[in-house]
Amino acid sequence: MPQKLNALTGLRCFAAALIVASHSQPFKIPLPNYAYAQGVSLFFVLSGFILAFVYPRLDSFGEITAFYATRIARIWPAHVVALLLTAALLTGVTFNSILLANLFMVHAFVPLLPYYFSYSAPSWSISVEIGFYLVFPFLIYRWYATWWWKIPLAGCLVIGLMAFGQWLALPSLPNNNSLSLQGLLAINPLARLFEFVVGIGACSVFLWLRPRIPKLHTAVFTIVEGLVLLVVAYFIMGNPTYMFVWNVLGPGVWFDWLNHTGTFWVFAALIIVLAIGRGLISKLLSTRLLLALGEMSFSVYLIHLTIFAAYNYRGETPDYLGLSICLAITLTLAYVIWRFVEAPVRKAVKARIKAGLELTSRHEVDLVLQNGTLAMQTR
Repeated sequence: MPQKLNALTGLRCFAAALIVASHSQPFKIPLPNYAYAQGVSLFFVLSGFILAFVYPRLDSFGEITAFYATRIARIWPAHVVALLLTAALLTGVTFNSILLANLFMVHAFVPLLPYYFSYSAPSWSISVEIGFYLVFPFLIYRWYATWWWKIPLAGCLVIGLMAFGQWLALPSLPNNNSLSLQGLLAINPLARLFEFVVGIGACSVFLWLRPRIPKLHTAVFTIVEGLVLLVVAYFIMGNPTYMFVWNVLGPGVWFDWLNHTGTFWVFAALIIVLAIGRGLISKLLSTRLLLALGEMSFSVYLIHLTIFAAYNYRGETPDYLGLSICLAITLTLAYVIWRFVEAPVRKAVKARIKAGLELTSRHEVDLVLQNGTLAMQTR
């Protein structure tokens, strides 16, 4: 089992914070108009990196099955809790195809607004993750011999979807139940796969780079971490990749993809630097408080918008108290979900997989012993 990259766990809480900030407009808090939605892109790149680090090989059917089981155990229980919480506080439950799509976490596969933003709206990205998990065994298979065509192929998927949206003359935002560029390019798992694949590539760069970096003083690595973090902050504040393409190409179908993904390559650099973990910033991200917040960030991400919507602030002045109360409730519920739902289910599934592997190993030993006995008997 690879060693843990604790700094990346701590980084997750800041990715979640970006999303929470992007959804805090109803409180009329005067936040700067930054590209907070890029936090989802950070999650996608980070997901590819972590999975490639933890699962560098999936060579057998048993390994692939165990991979799927552990990943579903990681996200499905909290997703169901968020769905039920949203139904109880806001929407109620209607037994139809939308509910089934949510339960099976494939609602982002349907590029229609009533599906991908149904119930707990942030869970669309969890559905996208399911799409990533489905193709990950294919992506990681002989990765070091095939990366050179898998990364461009993921990029070509994006270009193909853009061309398809252009051909259909789709509107940027949906009109009721109509197909739109939002559903096709910002939500569609195929459109977001490129970020995930870049994360896998970033892990390869990290594994190649880590043993080759000289043992310099902690202060040097802290400066490097700080510089990369400043570049990330600059991209989130100004989204310069998006602005550059806008100035060169003008408005176009690329808007709905690049507006959500334009910082992915800078995120990849940040993840590599923090994974190396030799500076003070990565050590700060590895402290117990930030590790705990990083572990809870998944539940925070899933339920915060439900809590905000249930509060339903309609005033015209900034509601700092209301936002504070909603954040406190979100953090409390997120801890409960993580402590009593996420962690126990993950532990139980891992224990079951471990027991199955031990049983398989014992069976193999028994077969060897039996074969040895038969061989001796035939002599």
